Amino acid sequence: MSYSFGVVAKTKGELCDAAAAKFDEEVVQFQPVHAKDKAAALANLDGALACLPDAVEGRELVASLNGYLSWQGGSENPEFIGASVSVNVAWNVPRPEASQA
Repeated sequence: MSYSFGVVAKTKGELCDAAAAKFDEEVVQFQPVHAKDKAAALANLDGALACLPDAVEGRELVASLNGYLSWQGGSENPEFIGASVSVNVAWNVPRPEASQA
């Protein structure tokens, strides 16, 4: 099963909180097996954010998270045989108030 979603926030902390909430609401709720890779996805996000400055004037953070798990056997007691976790993050969405100045 795979997932893909994006989040936007003004700070690194807000972005992490938004990603964790969205992972639960849009991924784990509908694909419970992804509870297995949630921590890996969020750790990957933290790692990517560590490469960026804390703030960039007039910008917001945007992140996309996607990945998949593959397994054999039933989804009730899966034997995982493959995983992918990918995160992209950048300060690249102009804030509306910045573009109106």
